Amino acid sequence: MIKIIKIGDLVYQGYNEKTFDENGKETWNIPTDVEEFRKIVINTINWWIGNKVKKQTGNFTKLSASNSKAIVLLTKILNSLNLDLSNLTELEKSAWNKLTAFADNGYADSELLNNSLSVVHDCAIKAGDLIDKALKATTINELIGILNEL
Repeated sequence: MIKIIKIGDLVYQGYNEKTFDENGKETWNIPTDVEEFRKIVINTINWWIGNKVKKQTGNFTKLSASNSKAIVLLTKILNSLNLDLSNLTELEKSAWNKLTAFADNGYADSELLNNSLSVVHDCAIKAGDLIDKALKATTINELIGILNEL
């Protein structure tokens, strides 16, 4: 049994990779071609990690706020380099000025940003490790084992 798998747009928990009819005839419910199944496994890992990041950061609003804080932090760093901004359009200059004002007021100095980056970092490492294992797997059973690590 597979703990969790995403096939197409559907996510299944407790999915039987194969079933048997009353005569004992085996029917596979997943692709038996390793390369085809590997794509499903990697897609499932990517979905699972993205879902985990969303859950651990709280909600979309918090994730969006965290992203804006990251942009402001980068603005603060760039602003310290005394860049030539003469090639910016008026709208870009206006946006830059707003970003630097946020930076000057400490908007990027944030537990939310730091916590969100920690979650994303941890999830990215886990996803990378699992995808690496999936790419090295040579059998369907190895790939099923990777899904069961989620």
